[in-house]
Amino acid sequence: MQKSVVDLLNAIYEPDFLGCSYGFRPGRGQHQALDEVGRAICRRPTGWVLEIDIRSYFDSIVRSVLVEMMKKRVSDGSVLRLIQQWIKVGVIDDGQRLVSETGTGQGQPLSPLLANVYLHYVLDQWFEEVVKPRLKGEAYEIRFADDAILCFQHKGDAERCWVFYRSGSRSSV
Repeated sequence: MQKSVVDLLNAIYEPDFLGCSYGFRPGRGQHQALDEVGRAICRRPTGWVLEIDIRSYFDSIVRSVLVEMMKKRVSDGSVLRLIQQWIKVGVIDDGQRLVSETGTGQGQPLSPLLANVYLHYVLDQWFEEVVKPRLKGEAYEIRFADDAILCFQHKGDAERCWVFYRSGSRSSV
């Protein structure tokens, strides 16, 4: 059943996802992401690179925020309720059911898509709509799931982006 919902959500979100996102998307993968990293570093004016690897990403997604993000594109309340039930199901560890208040339930067919939806809004759109317009030079993002490479033409642009990213201030650079 999750696979059917994933197919439905892919049809909704694929047109929204930016070209910088390669992980767990139809027709895209790690090889295309690596090719794009090579192009950005070797053929474009890239002098500075920031590497992002979000620690415990799938376990730290704030569910209420994710659901609010999904409500922007998914209007069917029964689909939203089903997704909420799936992400709250928990895991079995040594015969014990463990339930967390955050995360998307790694290992579920739905989790990678939900992770992409979350990062689409909090990283990809932020970089494209907030960061890039305020830079002096060119910049590129290449993301595969919770790993991303941010390439910058100028050192100052990279430093400003890093400071604001690390501080959690996503509104301005």
